[in-house]
Amino acid sequence: MLITEVFGDTERSVVKSGVNLASSGTTASVAYQKGNRLWVASAGDSRAILCSRNMREQCRALPLTLDHRPRRTSERERIEAAGARVAPKRLPSGRSVGEPRMWLQNAHGPGLLLSRSLGDLTAATVGCTSDPEVSYTTLRPGVDHVLVMATDGVWDVLTNEQVCDIVVESPDPHIACRRVLDAALYEWEERMSADNITVLVVEFDWGEDGSLSLTSMEQISTGTNLARWVRQGVAKPGCLHYWGHARS
Repeated sequence: MLITEVFGDTERSVVKSGVNLASSGTTASVAYQKGNRLWVASAGDSRAILCSRNMREQCRALPLTLDHRPRRTSERERIEAAGARVAPKRLPSGRSVGEPRMWLQNAHGPGLLLSRSLGDLTAATVGCTSDPEVSYTTLRPGVDHVLVMATDGVWDVLTNEQVCDIVVESPDPHIACRRVLDAALYEWEERMSADNITVLVVEFDWGEDGSLSLTSMEQISTGTNLARWVRQGVAKPGCLHYWGHARS
């Protein structure tokens, strides 16, 4: 399937260009829509959800991806079988903190919080892979309204349901993106921390005959260093054309 091949092709193209991916990488999620059919491929933890509304106007968030992190049982078993050591980060004091990461067996690295990504070639020697998981969904006329794709800068502080509620209550994708961004930035500030954030919102426009005629889309992003400035109104986030979380 072409949607899966582009992940490996992209990784090889970046390596061929001369970029050092030993300890750098990115998550990625890709959506392909044809009529009322929707495929989503993902590697990493840039999650995608489908926001639906039933006849009682009750909102429901349907996850279209599952995070690829060592804490997930199937991913942990896969990378351990490939030779990875899975354990939380250990501080100099000896105390372990945070969720499980993947490490080389006899080295203090790479300590990756992901089990799949494009790049991270050191971690790839013990099971990290750019191979995506793919989900397929048949969109339901008048029920499935919005597709949301975002990086872990959103999902680490907001639940699927919280994001869904924000989006379906927004008048258009642009405002939905800004509201999700603001909500995530608020939560990060409460934690006195920050993370890169990219949010993509796609609204499905159903025709009276049940056909999916038009869609409208908006995307907004901010980097870690801009998070506090954006929240304070000192800087404005710009739109970037990717769905992932790059690290270097």
